Amino acid sequence: MVDTSEKNFEATIEQSLLANGYRKRDPKDYDHYDVRQFAQIVGVVENIDQTSHQLKQALEECNFLYDTLVLHQFLTQVI
Repeated sequence: MVDTSEKNFEATIEQSLLANGYRKRDPKDYDHYDVRQFAQIVGVVENIDQTSHQLKQALEECNFLYDTLVLHQFLTQVI
């Protein structure tokens, strides 16, 4: 009879992965470099988010200024 338990299923997957070049790692394998690198990536993403928010505000201000200029030119021509 075939063992259909979850534990056997996971063991079969792990054996297949290891047989195809994957290596099993423990949490201690991840040194401080990996943690610092992850923190840097998070910092870059946060910086991009902040920069895109600032860019959106600047574009909205430019759009407002452009609309004001167009309105001013229109009113100057009408008056």
